[in-house]
Amino acid sequence: MNINLKNDDIFKYVFSYEYILRDFINSFLEYIGEKEGEPRIYKYIRLIKAGDLEEMSKVAKGDKIMEDVVNYVRLWNKESHEERKREMIEEAENKGEAKGKRDRNIEIAKNMLRKEIPINDISEITGLTIKEINKLKNY
Repeated sequence: MNINLKNDDIFKYVFSYEYILRDFINSFLEYIGEKEGEPRIYKYIRLIKAGDLEEMSKVAKGDKIMEDVVNYVRLWNKESHEERKREMIEEAENKGEAKGKRDRNIEIAKNMLRKEIPINDISEITGLTIKEINKLKNY
């Protein structure tokens, strides 16, 4: 048997398979619904499928273990948010510090050019490239 699929054919096959599977899962979850005394596995599936913490809380209501899971997710989300906020502040501070150092080195290079210090020395002292220093000559 010789099968010759082009990339488009493979994409269509995978995409249709994924679509069918997603449709099946959604249909299954609709069928499960919110039944009294439902098997625990159905409730866990609804918890996993829940779109946000509010929906997760509704699904978990009355089940201590599931409520603990929701609380853990809530705490994890809060810690992740706080950690990301700290990282963003640190990143902004580092960028600001680097820009400040660069601006200061440019000012030093301009002053050194006015005193006719050789460009190679200016580059070595400030860390600016010779090309960058030559551009400063015009200012």
